[in-house]
Amino acid sequence: MTHFNRTTILQNNSFHGKVPSEIDRLFHLRVIYKLPVGIYFQEFDCSKPVLKLASTSLSPIIDPLLSLDGTMLAYVRDHELHVINLSDNEPRQLTFGANGNTLTHGLAEYIAQEEMDRKNGYWWSLDSRFIAFTQVDSFEIPLFQIMHQGKSSLGADALDDHAYPFAGASNVKVRLGVVPSAGGPVTWMDC
Repeated sequence: MTHFNRTTILQNNSFHGKVPSEIDRLFHLRVIYKLPVGIYFQEFDCSKPVLKLASTSLSPIIDPLLSLDGTMLAYVRDHELHVINLSDNEPRQLTFGANGNTLTHGLAEYIAQEEMDRKNGYWWSLDSRFIAFTQVDSFEIPLFQIMHQGKSSLGADALDDHAYPFAGASNVKVRLGVVPSAGGPVTWMDC
């Protein structure tokens, strides 16, 4: 079995027409870990994972997705879509106006998750210049209390309120927006 690396490819001319920086990008491999304390990256040529983005229990990082060109990481925090440029570690909030109670950006809503098996609420463009995302408005959805029997607490501390779309009642309002990954105005897709 032949093991390929940058030198083998250059010697065999397997990537004819590719510039060396493009070949370096193709072979720059990393592992991403999502842990409760944040997002860690580990380069294959480095033995120790590095914390790239810290998370807290009050402001967790949800659904991190690497851009297709490998230069950015998008995620949802505080019900808003964010992106971090991996070369300079500068996080940037892309969406604004979510309140968490009834309006979110970049999160899949209940019906999408449970009935359509869609866990993501945003998607990278093929060139990594844009992100399409869902805005979910659950203002008209009644809250439903769910008892978590696995919790060690009792009473009100074991209850959580969730917006639940009952059969025959209103569903959430979902619309699709597209925002540049560098930041900028949202373009809403009209139906």
